[in-house]
Amino acid sequence: MAKMSAVEKFFVNRKNRSLHEILADLDGSLAISNASKVLEVGAGAGKLSLLLNEKYHPANLFVTDVDEEQINLAERNVKERYGSVPTNLRLEKADLLDLRYSEESFDVVFAIMVFHHVGGKNLDAALDNASSVLKVGGQLVYSEMFHKRKIKDYLTRNGFTISFSKSHALGLGELVVATKSLRNPDGECRVETV
Repeated sequence: MAKMSAVEKFFVNRKNRSLHEILADLDGSLAISNASKVLEVGAGAGKLSLLLNEKYHPANLFVTDVDEEQINLAERNVKERYGSVPTNLRLEKADLLDLRYSEESFDVVFAIMVFHHVGGKNLDAALDNASSVLKVGGQLVYSEMFHKRKIKDYLTRNGFTISFSKSHALGLGELVVATKSLRNPDGECRVETV
């Protein structure tokens, strides 16, 4: 996955209200508990991860980015907020095109404004990787300005159910929660409940 330019980093890392708005929009749509294992890919400065940790208190929250500088910035932000890195947080360099986590190991995967960075030709591979680390019944939460139809088509073809969708940013972007399902032998999708 490509690293962001200095200009992109400026806009992504500046202080803004959009992350608070995203969490407010998602209120009631997320299945995160204090037993959840959560992954954020493309976390940048880690600001969403901080909000997720404070609101939901997941058992494990993996804060990842392909850019080592962004991970270092996220670590500084976490330490500034908490004094040290809480035991439930892991800050790691990780590439969405080469995730090295066990299959079906996360309850929720966040990818906020990330998929357009992989480029159109790598989009299916990025979605395959996000899906592979997500548990059945888990949620993929993403926001994207580009490739919106292609992403939704991929998800529905691959057994996901769209449970939340909202346009934002003057109609340019879309915030989506998709739940990973299984296909039964007849090809119908179902969510496995425990």
